[in-house]
Amino acid sequence: MSDPIMPSPAQLDPYHVTKEEKEARNSYVLREGVKATLIAVPFIAAGHFAATKYVSLYRGLTPQFKLFITMMVPTGVFFTATDGAAIRADRAIAARFSVTRAEVAPIKVQAPFSWSLASIRDVIIDHKYPIIGYGWTAAVAATLLYNYRRGDISRSQKIINARMVAQSFALIGMGSIAAAQALSDEEDHEIEDPHFQSIIKAKAQ
Repeated sequence: MSDPIMPSPAQLDPYHVTKEEKEARNSYVLREGVKATLIAVPFIAAGHFAATKYVSLYRGLTPQFKLFITMMVPTGVFFTATDGAAIRADRAIAARFSVTRAEVAPIKVQAPFSWSLASIRDVIIDHKYPIIGYGWTAAVAATLLYNYRRGDISRSQKIINARMVAQSFALIGMGSIAAAQALSDEEDHEIEDPHFQSIIKAKAQ
């Protein structure tokens, strides 16, 4: 039972997030993750049965490796969905505590794409994670297809070879993106953040 003399945390701090709000946020995040996983499960099962029937390479894998693959996909779906839900929920909570309620212009206006070095570098930096992820997947698939009909190596060697090629691509990609990011940070960019300016003006009043 709370003491009526002592003020509540919400009264002491107007930016206080209550326990109920935190629990509602966590429930929303978990609910979105479970929902996305349940939607993905039938597609994963259909892909598993189709690959078992029509793909000899997949059919020849050990049951443990098949279980690893089938568990890896829904796990990735769950964490991807919960991460997105957590970002949306945190943004909704943060919007309540914003200093300004006025609409402001976006921080950065996307310039039209051109085949210049600077434009290509900006696109790579802005989409670095999808590039590495899709590139890794494409490297694994391409290497497996290339080694599929080779009879001089075993199936396990084909998988190990594909994994090593994909890891090499990921390392080279991360190094290249880090270098592009470092070169981009060295340049002087005069970007006015309207959100920051609104907060400074509000505190100065």
